[in-house]
Amino acid sequence: PGYVPPATSIADAGLVAPEFQITNEVSTIGYINYIYSAIDGKSAMSNAGVISSAYAAEVNLPLDELINRLDLMFTHGTLSPSTRSKITSALGSMLDTTAALRLTRVKAGVLLIMASPEYLVQK
Repeated sequence: PGYVPPATSIADAGLVAPEFQITNEVSTIGYINYIYSAIDGKSAMSNAGVISSAYAAEVNLPLDELINRLDLMFTHGTLSPSTRSKITSALGSMLDTTAALRLTRVKAGVLLIMASPEYLVQK
């Protein structure tokens, strides 16, 4: 419970962050890869079985509505302005001229939100 991640702003502030004692580059990338495979529709095994994803309700939404929907679904509307701006910028730079490209944009949005602090940190 007293773990202080070295060379971080947490340490500089004199705070503790025990959750970072079990989180590292390998576990973080493993999580992202696992989530990406589920989002992309590849078989990702969980304790409950195969995870599958469908995005029919999201694929034709305008960018702002898409981000609002994903924010509500995944973070209960708690995306910070900074995170929202970064996701909006990333998704806004993607082409959306075909159904396939819009689906790719939706999948990227889901991945970015599921990798965000607002999704990952329990409050």
